[in-house]
Amino acid sequence: MKLKLALSNCNKIKNSVASILHIRKQCVLRFTSRHFIVISSVVNEPQIWLKFSCLLFDEYEIESANNNQISMECNLEQLCQVLRNFDKVNSSDLTIRLQRVNPSSSSSANSTLNGDNKANNGLAANINNKKFKNHAILAVFYSESQQNIIIHHTFKIPVRLLKKKSDLKIVEPEINKINLLLKLPGDFINIFKRIERFKSSKYKFLKINADEKGNLNLILKSDTLIVKLGWNSNLLVQKNGENYKDSSNIFNPNENNDVSVVLRLNDFKSASKICQICNNTAIIMSEPNVIILHLFIDESDDAEFIFYINGVIE
Repeated sequence: MKLKLALSNCNKIKNSVASILHIRKQCVLRFTSRHFIVISSVVNEPQIWLKFSCLLFDEYEIESANNNQISMECNLEQLCQVLRNFDKVNSSDLTIRLQRVNPSSSSSANSTLNGDNKANNGLAANINNKKFKNHAILAVFYSESQQNIIIHHTFKIPVRLLKKKSDLKIVEPEINKINLLLKLPGDFINIFKRIERFKSSKYKFLKINADEKGNLNLILKSDTLIVKLGWNSNLLVQKNGENYKDSSNIFNPNENNDVSVVLRLNDFKSASKICQICNNTAIIMSEPNVIILHLFIDESDDAEFIFYINGVIE
């Protein structure tokens, strides 16, 4: 098993990972021959599949008996902190390697992980924990130049490698049927900002209504009040299978079929930070009773979010 990554600019990965930390910190990192995927998933809660193309990296080497796929559980906060540290210094040579850890050598591992950097706090304790099986470490290396002095930095992030049987159980949700696909404009983030003002203790659910003419309304209900938010202009509606990043394909049927999905308000609000860093966003209303936000960081396809939110019955 081998994993070696190198990159000179980590901004896109750092900002993307940071945008989902508020949802949950413990995630699965999956490395395939073509993608680095961050999977944030808990039963009965929104799922996030954050995918980076291997082309983002200056060097991307992976070898595994499992069809060149390696998956591991990791604390995203520790990874994000290391990327932030790298971004602050005068350096352009970040390297990440997967290293096996022998539990019997935990005492030596303990000494290498101690240090002043916050990203290493508590890592040795994790390695010494008997419950931490399938020991491994993501070792991160970079150098910085300070007044003609080269300083080498090493960070070791503990991970738990997933066996093939466990890895196969982590499957991206399947879209059975797309009822409606709307491309959202860049300033749609203002809708999220307005919704964030409403307290979830008072407004528990959010109803999304849309139709094939591009009308989109969001309705919040409390015991005494109904709040309706709508987009002033018709949104771009596209057929299933079309590239919704291409605004030239406008689908404007004669029929006006309404589609509605009810969500927990907190689930929808959790996507706000992701939308703030993305330029291309589509909302997909599919069966059975699911809202999917498909977001791209920019015009390229090398970093994308797929945010799955299950509907509920009020």
